[in-house]
Amino acid sequence: MKKLLVLMLAGVIALGAFAGCSLKQETDKPTTSVDNPLAENRIKLMQFDYGDVTLGEGIFKDVYEGAKEYYLGLSVDDMFYGIRSYLHLDTKTGEDLGGNYQTGDTVLGQWISGNARYYAAEKTPALKTRVAEIADAVDEVTKKNPLFTGGISLYTFEKNLQGCLDLYTLCGEQKGFDSAKRMMDAALEDKDYTNAKKLLGDNGTQDNMRELEWYTTSESVYAFTEIAKKNGCTATEVRKYNDFAKSFEYTEFWDIFAKKENMFDYSPKAGMNTKYFHAYSHLNSFNSAAAAYAATGRQYYLDSMLEFYKFMRNTQELATGGYGAHTEWLMPEEDIVDGLTYHHDNYENQCDTYAVYRLSNRLASFTGDARYGNWCEKLLYNSSIASLETKDGKAFYYSDYCANGGSKELRQDWLWPCCSGSRPLNLNEVLRTIYYHDTQNLYVNLFVNSSVSLETEDGTIALSQQSDFPESDKVTFMVQKAPSTEMAIKFRKPEWLAGKASVTINGEAVEATEEKAGWLSVRRVWSANDKIELTLPAKLTVSKFSYDDEFGTTGVFAVNYGPVTLAANTENPVLKPETVLNIEQDIASQLNATDEPLVYTAKADESLQLKPFYSYEAGERYYLYIKFSKVA
Repeated sequence: MKKLLVLMLAGVIALGAFAGCSLKQETDKPTTSVDNPLAENRIKLMQFDYGDVTLGEGIFKDVYEGAKEYYLGLSVDDMFYGIRSYLHLDTKTGEDLGGNYQTGDTVLGQWISGNARYYAAEKTPALKTRVAEIADAVDEVTKKNPLFTGGISLYTFEKNLQGCLDLYTLCGEQKGFDSAKRMMDAALEDKDYTNAKKLLGDNGTQDNMRELEWYTTSESVYAFTEIAKKNGCTATEVRKYNDFAKSFEYTEFWDIFAKKENMFDYSPKAGMNTKYFHAYSHLNSFNSAAAAYAATGRQYYLDSMLEFYKFMRNTQELATGGYGAHTEWLMPEEDIVDGLTYHHDNYENQCDTYAVYRLSNRLASFTGDARYGNWCEKLLYNSSIASLETKDGKAFYYSDYCANGGSKELRQDWLWPCCSGSRPLNLNEVLRTIYYHDTQNLYVNLFVNSSVSLETEDGTIALSQQSDFPESDKVTFMVQKAPSTEMAIKFRKPEWLAGKASVTINGEAVEATEEKAGWLSVRRVWSANDKIELTLPAKLTVSKFSYDDEFGTTGVFAVNYGPVTLAANTENPVLKPETVLNIEQDIASQLNATDEPLVYTAKADESLQLKPFYSYEAGERYYLYIKFSKVA
């Protein structure tokens, strides 16, 4: 029964998708999970496994399938050519792909994870053969050099470790766990690894702290530790692994938020300045906090995550859901305005998005709150779907929101950057973000054409959704199978709603119960072929950053319709800078809707057009953030 599955997985859900595992019997003085107090009631919502959700035709499926075709088109021998060559192993039929993958740096571990997740989503014989070949290659490499290379960074270590874990948990490849254990045991013997945090804290500089990014390491190490408990590792071994994970906890940063202190008053050790915090990796460090919370149940970790999440959304989030204006730093409002005005490297697209998806899903799991889906929704349309696809090792790296105009371009100076590795990961994470479930109820988090089924103790509920959302405000759901007992289907109430959401079932209006946690709940005895229509009214809104200076009010703004950010085809398309006082009230009166969905023209000049940021193609000039000022 699904309830039993929930009980079994409750201890690992926040650490990742551990589907398809066949764990070894515990051996010589095995550990138990007694020291993991993660009770069933600490997990409010569960993600589905990758293979439980099937995509329907639509814009996201097109993007997902395009990326999958590209990444599965890389041969396994080509993927491992660089590391095999470096270790003087047989390169077989592989060819040098060039760039950053060559010695196992940055992307190889992410590619391994991506392949494992594609298999988990489809489980075809061809993909099973492919992941088995990858597992053989990883086994060969780690037997030769357990750390992949002598110069590997902690940033890369955790990605390679997660790749090995995914081979094991998602694909049933024992060699994945065996390789992960070699990596962990070798790291524990390497002073450069075990002492890295201490050394940096005593002697490090901002630059090498950024380079190493040690504070993202514990996420995958905690995941390994939980698996090791069930895979024949002794209590002594597990204790060492757990201590290793804990040694890389970024408590000096997490403390700021756990104590609800002012982020911008913080002055870290080693002379770091708040202005230069690397936005992606500092956010991603809270995925390590989530793993620590799942492993220990300590409230400190959850408190720090919740407070940090509020900080990001209230002070750092841009119109698209992106963050880190200008070279990715966390900055006060004035610096964000400057970054959006003068710089083109506004948002590290793939890595940043993937980190938010995972953190949001974990917080939804811990709290049961629908509102953690809102940030995911914005990033889905304005980042994941809006990105250019990787081509010839060149990836879409930064989103350009510069008020002086930008365009979408593949990064030309760096083959296989980190974003080329995280691209397939963030798209696969969306599959597990569309729906959630508890033991009895089904939750719809994202409005994406798809289908899913949930086995409850009373029977199976199967549901599909189909719409032109976000171009239409109506989403249609069909119940394909239902238990004979009452249950709830719950829909996330979007934060951008311009009016009351309405629900009809088989053409008759029904009242959805609005829950405190942000879900719109419809509870009844469902029948096969029940048709649910959900209407979600939206309107034009403005996202604005401004600050007061000696000349008056200066800033930038962008326009959204629902979760979709619109970009203009020419500079200052809506309002002249000297007239900007009440942008939020004025925006709708300045625009005319066209026959094309989500496309608007300015009333004063129909050549000025606003359309979805995701619809702009490579090289097409756009203006996403518009400058404004008002002289007193």
